[in-house]
Amino acid sequence: VSEANFAARRYHTLFTHTISHAGFLHFAANMYALSLLTTDIVPVWDPLEFYKVYFLGGAGAAVLVRFIQQKVMQSTSPLLTRGLVGIYRTKLLSRSTVGSLGASGSVLVFMALWALYNPQRRLSFIFYPSLVLTVEDVLKATVAFDVFLTFFPFYRFSNGFLSFLARIDSVDHLMGVGLGLLYFQMIKGPLGQTLYNLKDQCARTFYFPFLPETVLLHEIELVREKLRKASDRHKQVASARWPVSRVVKNAEDVRIHRQVKRLVAKYDYLVALQRDRLKR
Repeated sequence: VSEANFAARRYHTLFTHTISHAGFLHFAANMYALSLLTTDIVPVWDPLEFYKVYFLGGAGAAVLVRFIQQKVMQSTSPLLTRGLVGIYRTKLLSRSTVGSLGASGSVLVFMALWALYNPQRRLSFIFYPSLVLTVEDVLKATVAFDVFLTFFPFYRFSNGFLSFLARIDSVDHLMGVGLGLLYFQMIKGPLGQTLYNLKDQCARTFYFPFLPETVLLHEIELVREKLRKASDRHKQVASARWPVSRVVKNAEDVRIHRQVKRLVAKYDYLVALQRDRLKR
């Protein structure tokens, strides 16, 4: 994802950059991290939801990074040319190319989600098995390290390990964490409930009462199909075994129960609306 690709209208790179990497080690590191961080989530999630979060999370993080980089590089304000932000600006200007490449943004979305789902889940590392940390600790350490990478003047070193650190897109990582926190609030927190209530109220006021009979019947069938899928999802979660933790299973059960409750309320409303029309 880069300015050149946007200028050429190659917008598909927003999604393809999440499966493209700078080399085999870059690819292997991201895929190992992804497999580790989705241990609890994938077995209890619908596959479509996983791909949606992976690609949209990566694309969203890249868009936010490009927006921040553009503002920082083009600004002449002292607030954006001095201090810590000034160091970040100089680092960007010292690069031959500025853009996002790799699955890091998507991986950090899942890290944030896992830390919120099951913050006390313990992790051990293949290269250092005696080191055991909770997912919450790993997330905090990752955020602290990325903040350090963003504002430390690694660009002053022309080669070696420090030069490698200067090329890490730490802001992409931070944006991924932010999007993961936002998505969690939308699917489990009060923000999601508020948005659903607003959408449902608007639909009941401005959409459903004016639907033709055939479209209304189609909407009822869609709700029935969603209820069937929710039932299948509940069975999927109930049958999930190790390494899925009980905490994540319980969280998904609550989420599915809330979804079913909403669908039942919507179904009852649509059926009552249809009956009122038939009486007329």
